[in-house]
Amino acid sequence: MITAADALQGLRPVRDSHPDVVLSDIRMPDRNWFGLLQDIRALDPENGGMFQSLLWTAYAESTGREGTIAAGFQERLNKPFYPNQLLEAMIQF
Repeated sequence: MITAADALQGLRPVRDSHPDVVLSDIRMPDRNWFGLLQDIRALDPENGGMFQSLLWTAYAESTGREGTIAAGFQERLNKPFYPNQLLEAMIQF
């Protein structure tokens, strides 16, 4: 697992390690979740641009599940959630 403190720091590991899944919080210090996803999806597939993505949030009202899916994430979890819920969401990919 690779972690990043903000969206800008998170972009490099995606390019370098080509993850199977990216987990993102809805609020980050430098960009919002949609901006991060746009940056990553703009990468060529060879550079990590294609992957499964999961959004988690404490702001359930900020965007519904449908909006999350339309934005390019495969799934969304509302905080708080249990580890088994995260695993179940990832298994669906």
